[in-house]
Amino acid sequence: MACEILQKFDKLATLPSVASALMRMAAEENVEVEEVSRLIETDPSTAARLLKVVNSAYSGLQGRVSSVNRAVVMLGVNGVRNVLLSMQVVDVFGREVMDRSSAIFEFWKHCLAVASASELVAENTGGVLPEDAFTAGLLHDIGKIALYSLAREDYLELIDEITKSGEDISEAERSRFGTSHVEAGRRLAEKWALPEAICRAISDHHLLPQVADFSDPVALTAAIVAAADDLVRRQRIGFSGTGESWEPVEEIMGLLGLDEANIEDILSHLVERISTRSSIINIEIEESDLYFESLRKANALLGDLNEELQQARSGLERSQKRLQAVTDLNASLGSSFTCEDALAGLAGAVYRDLLPAKVIAYWVDHSAGRVFGAVVNGASSTGSFSIEADKNASNDLTGIGADRDALVHVVQELAGQLDPAVGLSSLVAGRLQFAPITVGHSQRAGMLVECGARTPYTNDELRFFADAASLLLQRALLENKLRRESEKLKDSNRRSRGFYEQLLGSRKLAAIGRMAAGAAHEINNPLAIVSGRVQLLMKMEEDPSRQHHLEMIRSQCDRMSKIISDILTFGKPEAPAITSASLEEVVSGAVELVRDHAEERGTAINVDIPEGLPQIAADASKLEQALRNLLANAVDAVKEHGRIDITVELDEKGNFVSVSIADNGKGMDRETLEKIFEPFFTTKAGTGTGLGLAICHSIVASHGGLIKVRSTPGEGTVFAVSIPVWRA
Repeated sequence: MACEILQKFDKLATLPSVASALMRMAAEENVEVEEVSRLIETDPSTAARLLKVVNSAYSGLQGRVSSVNRAVVMLGVNGVRNVLLSMQVVDVFGREVMDRSSAIFEFWKHCLAVASASELVAENTGGVLPEDAFTAGLLHDIGKIALYSLAREDYLELIDEITKSGEDISEAERSRFGTSHVEAGRRLAEKWALPEAICRAISDHHLLPQVADFSDPVALTAAIVAAADDLVRRQRIGFSGTGESWEPVEEIMGLLGLDEANIEDILSHLVERISTRSSIINIEIEESDLYFESLRKANALLGDLNEELQQARSGLERSQKRLQAVTDLNASLGSSFTCEDALAGLAGAVYRDLLPAKVIAYWVDHSAGRVFGAVVNGASSTGSFSIEADKNASNDLTGIGADRDALVHVVQELAGQLDPAVGLSSLVAGRLQFAPITVGHSQRAGMLVECGARTPYTNDELRFFADAASLLLQRALLENKLRRESEKLKDSNRRSRGFYEQLLGSRKLAAIGRMAAGAAHEINNPLAIVSGRVQLLMKMEEDPSRQHHLEMIRSQCDRMSKIISDILTFGKPEAPAITSASLEEVVSGAVELVRDHAEERGTAINVDIPEGLPQIAADASKLEQALRNLLANAVDAVKEHGRIDITVELDEKGNFVSVSIADNGKGMDRETLEKIFEPFFTTKAGTGTGLGLAICHSIVASHGGLIKVRSTPGEGTVFAVSIPVWRA
């Protein structure tokens, strides 16, 4: 279709010779009125129509215009050009516009309204001749007329479709023809060599008015037509196939520099202007007809909106009713219930809300080899049933009635072979509606509903209850499982969160460590040279003052060397030599290393290690380094005469031994806690490197252990390190 349209496009008629010649003449400077008059008079029909339009469309002129020369003088060359161009463009596409019952008539009416609105907008903005704006507005949708002329039946079908669906006409045109009226109109305008202002108005009339330079008549004309097109669509005059924009009309007109007074002036004269200008396209439109049309469309739109509102309200009421039914069911089931309770409550809720003839809610229990559920069949109470997979079992089928075979089929498919689209549905097609209920992976559930004659219901309503049933059954299963394994799940969740956080932290620290180690390696060599030269200079220097300064440099070089060593330890840690080790000895060794510092501050260190602890799987020296770092931080954190408590314990399952280091120091806020294991983060301004805890984290992680921290500002901090038990 797209190729055919494009091939036919070049065969569209060209403008009459008088119009083409007049356009060329109007583009010339200093064209004589007599020359224009003689050109028009060469075509008596054109001359007669021009006089008719001038005397009808411009009735405000003093006296009747009876000569072409006077008409040219009164309207000017541009005005005459625009009038004749408008008339002859209509003639190119035939006289069908005269038929008010044709679909194309409403397009022309919309174009005439946009032309009139464009003329009024131009009168209020200035910068563009109103007659030029009129012509651009009249031709802005010429692409629709062209597409209609090339494919009448298809375009009529398209109009009918978008009228019903509300789809935008441009999208529908592209889908059907491979092009839209905008592209088609621009192509036709260029073929006819129309002025650039008209071409721009055709291609840009669906864009919001955007004028960067009001002295540019081409851009201003396109903006005026776009604003006028939006205004006419709001007034519902004619048919454009494009919906109204959401922006307030004041904002759109404000982009052209127009205020509310300008808008009021335009709207107050629009209908009258459309009526007086209708003769230009050789039709007569009464003002009263335009008012009645706008009122009728507004009333129709209001009626449609009211109907949609009523439908939405009705749907909302039914949705609220269903939601309330499920809410009431949840409340009635309480905090703990079984799958049997859930199915019985569901069947009753569906029966009360949808008013079917019968509801069967069932559950396939693979592990027990049975189907159980509930049935409501017009009775005041809900009956339960249970069907065993064993054919010899005495099954209670009370209330199921004619649907017994359907459920027996479910029982026979306990192995999970049942296909809802083939097996069960084939047994109940035409009488029972089947809604599958998805629960987990090893169970199957569903509803069988027989439609009653009282109230029809939709698949969406039935699906709502099926989804609610799914949630209820899952809840019942979860609560049952929680009752059996609540403590196990809590412990598992805690460990999972810890492992996940540890994994994220380890990956982050590893990436930063690799980067830092690379930088430290590059720095280490020049630092060694600097340190060596300083020591050499110290031996050569005899001046005590200079020796003092050199000593300071050497001291700082040593400090930098220590930092680089820490970075390399963190970035490229040696794999721990895991052996069987005594945690008591590791803890004692770490305490001895910080005891002097603690005693200087008056800090007491209390150690509580129970007897009989198993050996741990650790590199004793590296683990001692980590614990020593944690203890040193604790000593720095407490005030003078503070307290540090070290406790060791075996976890419940005997897999890990944990060391807790608790101090009563200043504690940490949440923001600090989130960053303490990040490399180079420190709260010890000027004294710390920020690598101590990162190295601790790396050492513990390399042992397959965990390090956790909790802290309360003003109350203290607790670090807990868990190390795996040695398994020979």
